Amino acid sequence: MNIAAGKLTRWILIGLGAGVIVGLIQFFALPTDVNENIIKWVHNPLGQIFLNAIRLMVVPLVLVSLTLGTAAIGDLSKLGRIGGKTMAIYLTTTAIAISIGFLLATTVQPGKGLSIPVNGDFTGGESPFVMDIFVDIVPTNPFASMADGNMLQIIFFAILAGLAIAMIGKKADPVVRGLKSLDQIIQAMVVMIMWYAPIGVFGLIAKVVAGEGFAVFVPLLKYMFCVLGALGIHGLVIYPLYLFVFARLNPWRFYANIWPAMLVAFSTSSSNATLPVTMNVAGTRLGAKESVYSFTLRSEERRVGKECRSRWSPYH
Repeated sequence: MNIAAGKLTRWILIGLGAGVIVGLIQFFALPTDVNENIIKWVHNPLGQIFLNAIRLMVVPLVLVSLTLGTAAIGDLSKLGRIGGKTMAIYLTTTAIAISIGFLLATTVQPGKGLSIPVNGDFTGGESPFVMDIFVDIVPTNPFASMADGNMLQIIFFAILAGLAIAMIGKKADPVVRGLKSLDQIIQAMVVMIMWYAPIGVFGLIAKVVAGEGFAVFVPLLKYMFCVLGALGIHGLVIYPLYLFVFARLNPWRFYANIWPAMLVAFSTSSSNATLPVTMNVAGTRLGAKESVYSFTLRSEERRVGKECRSRWSPYH
């Protein structure tokens, strides 16, 4: 089911702008107690309902779609190729991002001279033994993993189930048809939730602005510009190069197509909450193959499949 993304994007932007305006009015014009009550009774519930609703879809979306995606890929050699390319892109872009951040932080030194008060003592936990990380990926109870939202264990179970379906072949067709129907139901639920997004974004932004105003940003401007500079280099230079060189895509049209997902990511600061929107955008606006995006997006939220052939874009 397709979302009228252009119309939805406009409404999300309107919600974003309205949240900033209302938040500033509250912060500067209303008494503190009245402002806090509005945040408590209006802004926080509106934003939290949206976050809860969008996160509600993450586990079923990952489980069903990744199972279908793995089953659709079929043979292990093709799965290995897609998985290998996904991991290679992830590792290289992460290494580049770390290098950019380290270079800018060393040059700008954004924290120099800034003193941030800390309430209480912070004690970091011990790092887990590296082999325990791999052991813990395999769940002992997949239902407990779903209840806890343990994504690595859910991903492992979904891939294992998808491979089993592919091995069984036609005998598993009834299960595949059921999963496809369930996937359509989940996608429809995501669409319904996304139409609430402008209200949710309004609540999230109004809560932050009404509670903090602009004053909180003044001592952190150096840090903010350093972070934004690093993000700008990575998002406007590195990613477009990847898109153009390896996928032969028009980067700017690509960004125009994924704009709804970017807006939700900005307002929620959560890759998990943004995942359902990214899934919809990949399928309906970018035209990525379901067998590709079902696997790559569910197993690594920050990646988008390269195979984009949609009538909505020049990639066809």
